[in-house]
Amino acid sequence: MRDDHNPQFETAEQQALLRLLDEFEAPPVSLDFNPRLWRAIDASPRPSVFQLVRTWLKPAIPLGVLAALLIAGFAFDHRSPTPSAPGVTASEADRMERTLDDIQLLGQFEKTQEGDPAV
Repeated sequence: MRDDHNPQFETAEQQALLRLLDEFEAPPVSLDFNPRLWRAIDASPRPSVFQLVRTWLKPAIPLGVLAALLIAGFAFDHRSPTPSAPGVTASEADRMERTLDDIQLLGQFEKTQEGDPAV
């Protein structure tokens, strides 16, 4: 019997099977085994190119779909924010209007300094 199994963790059926396997003696391999094996391999039909491609693509299709989903998810999650049009708030518009009024007033002041009559 084998020395590497522990009988306390095995059922009676497992122990009986192990005893049968220990008693089994494999028949010797015949001398013409290899030539018969190679003849059987040579006699088997060759797979077509389509079958070979299908064999390689079958596991590749789900991986391709997974990669496409990961790329789409990453692109969707990390898309750059769309640049918004620079908006002008009401206070900025008022400040700009006052600045333009001041520039016009200064322009009128320069004209009066040069001797032109003020309008």
